[in-house]
Amino acid sequence: MIIAIVIGVSCLFWIIAAILFVCAKGVDRRISESKKDCVEKTTATVVDVEEVYKRNVDTYNYTWYPAYEFYVNGERVVQKSVIGTGKNSVQTGQQTILYYNPENPHMIYVPAENQTSVSTILKIIGIAFVICGCLAGIIGFVVSKNM
Repeated sequence: MIIAIVIGVSCLFWIIAAILFVCAKGVDRRISESKKDCVEKTTATVVDVEEVYKRNVDTYNYTWYPAYEFYVNGERVVQKSVIGTGKNSVQTGQQTILYYNPENPHMIYVPAENQTSVSTILKIIGIAFVICGCLAGIIGFVVSKNM
């Protein structure tokens, strides 16, 4: 009975790790596609920073989403970032380099947002779950041999 529970726990850790790795791969693919499609470089100005309050059961935090203004062929484009920051690291009026898709200027890539950190965090957590899954399997094997 104990061995079945330990194997179940081990498998659960492996499944969660697999889900995290798939999510990280999706983030990497989206970043890669943005870099491939967003080839026109421009200087943009932060015109607004939206502060979003997120509350969980027992915790809360704020996420800040900057809106960038830039011009394409004389037309003003304002695009809010889809990558939020955990701290208000951008200020209204601040300038930054961004790349946009010439066929769809609302598709942007902002190197300063360091989007790869999301993927890295998911991968690190995934590795931790793999390790926990291995440890659960080893513990289960040792316990079953001592019974």
